[in-house]
Amino acid sequence: MASIPARRVVVVGMAGVTSLGQSWEEIERNLKAGASGVQRMPEWERYADLLTRLGAPVVNFTLPPHYTRKTTRTMGRVAQMAVRATEGPALAATRLPPVPLP
Repeated sequence: MASIPARRVVVVGMAGVTSLGQSWEEIERNLKAGASGVQRMPEWERYADLLTRLGAPVVNFTLPPHYTRKTTRTMGRVAQMAVRATEGPALAATRLPPVPLP
């Protein structure tokens, strides 16, 4: 049996867009303070078969102005948050030169 070569990964930046914050500093501060982003979601009452009414919504999330309608029209909110987290704090931590969105 052939051996599989070891692969190495280097993590050079991290970020998140969460209910606890949208920057690592904010998320870390809230974690250390024991904060929770979980809350009751009254708008979910209309879904009778849903077995929970708890969620952890991300509030106050907005895209920067350089995200055009053309860029975001096929992206859902989760994809927008993922790209923003990657492009923003995580990529900034790498100190790589910026690359404009198409």
